[in-house]
Amino acid sequence: MRDIGIDRVRSASEEWQAGALQVIHDLASLLDDFTTDDVWQLLGRGGEEGRAMGAAMRSAAERGWIERTDETRKSVRVSCHRRDLCVWRSLIRGKTAR
Repeated sequence: MRDIGIDRVRSASEEWQAGALQVIHDLASLLDDFTTDDVWQLLGRGGEEGRAMGAAMRSAAERGWIERTDETRKSVRVSCHRRDLCVWRSLIRGKTAR
């Protein structure tokens, strides 16, 4: 069910997804690991719902840019009420090719 929702959101706004993927790639090129808080900070919230970020992270993982870790960090965004966020590890830091 969750996967169906993420796939639906993934196709909802191709322009937003492209921007999110660019930010994720940029972060993965610079940092060893990060959370979606880092992506939102650079991307801005805009009109997209939160599930759209899940689709973007999944797309980045499918492209081999990042991988999910078992680590979590508390969100710093007020809207998230300090909930745990997955930490994503870069698989491309130090590499130049996309």
